[in-house]
Amino acid sequence: MRSRSASGQAAVEYIAVVALVALVFAFVGPFTLNGRAIAAATIGQLKRGLCIVEGHDCPEQHAECSVSSHSKADELSADIFVVRLGAGSSVIVDHKSNGKVVVTLTDHLDAGGSVGFGGDLTIGDKLSLGVEARAAIIASLGHGTSYEVADDRQAEALIRLLRRPKIDPNFYTPADKAYWARIEAALPRIPAPVSRYRELSVTGSGSLMAGPWASLAGMVGGGAREDLITHKRTYYLKGSLALDVDAAGAKLAGSAEGKAAITFDRHGNPLDLMLLGAGKASLSADLPMSMQSVAGDLKTGAGRTWKLEGHLDLTQPGRMQAVLGSLTHPSRLVRMVLDEGTVEADTYGTGNESFGLSGHVKEGVSVGGGFSHDTESSHLLSAMEHTPEGFWVPRYDCLAAS
Repeated sequence: MRSRSASGQAAVEYIAVVALVALVFAFVGPFTLNGRAIAAATIGQLKRGLCIVEGHDCPEQHAECSVSSHSKADELSADIFVVRLGAGSSVIVDHKSNGKVVVTLTDHLDAGGSVGFGGDLTIGDKLSLGVEARAAIIASLGHGTSYEVADDRQAEALIRLLRRPKIDPNFYTPADKAYWARIEAALPRIPAPVSRYRELSVTGSGSLMAGPWASLAGMVGGGAREDLITHKRTYYLKGSLALDVDAAGAKLAGSAEGKAAITFDRHGNPLDLMLLGAGKASLSADLPMSMQSVAGDLKTGAGRTWKLEGHLDLTQPGRMQAVLGSLTHPSRLVRMVLDEGTVEADTYGTGNESFGLSGHVKEGVSVGGGFSHDTESSHLLSAMEHTPEGFWVPRYDCLAAS
């Protein structure tokens, strides 16, 4: 805890800074900033100023945002009668607005049941033959570890070091020794992880496919995740729906996914409610209703996606009871997050490359399998925040970093 004299000095300095910023806003702001941004920024900074005056260690108003990411994932599955087995792994490199790079490595094992009718052959995303209906219930056990490094060079070195073959260095050739020396020069030691989690989830899915012309797929599920460093636990529900029709010259395609999660601390006290939605953003009409008022500020177009993420602080007295009372009224819960929490609306430019091969023959039971390799990338195009004061304002810190 800071001393009273240090706290008083910080208070005086902060009030002076706030006054100076207010003067800048008053004379320069109308020519450079949207009025909503001025109001929300001023209110937010005054609240933080009061927090500092009271002698607390006050966090910054915004969490760091993701400005770009790149991921690679490999999946393998096998259907043997009514049993489905699978496994997968992925690497995600996420660039944050503070300049740091977060590298996350994950893996999972799947087991469950699958039934279907018909047959199919799929090669990558270019060829799909057959007519089929499929349903599955899958349980998945996963693990993941995240590390923070300074730049892409260190991120690449970290990934290579973590995947380093278990070979005695005495058996390295001179070329091998030179290669690993370059890698270790970029990252002399593997940093301590910032997050390590384990996760158990159960999902149910169904799909209909009519050759390359039409497909419909949906998924619902839930699970629990524990951070093994902070011992926070998160319980969540999720779902998705995708439709793709291309027949008789008419094309109809769309997809959306959603997730609701509650996080508890190590003692079981509720901390945070998160609501998350995402989908394609080809047109402004693709955005959900809660984003329509700022649709003109969000960049849409081909190869773009939207993300809407809201958080509600559950440490406030009575908040958890209010959330539980609104579970049967989703619209009321969304309104509570908008009015009392913080919500961010972002659009991203995305790219995807995939290669895979799968085939199944089904007649109630299924025999077949498949594998896939997917590479995805995204970069931030626009970012808006809905503050508890009721304003939609740009996230200038995110946009500047992107």
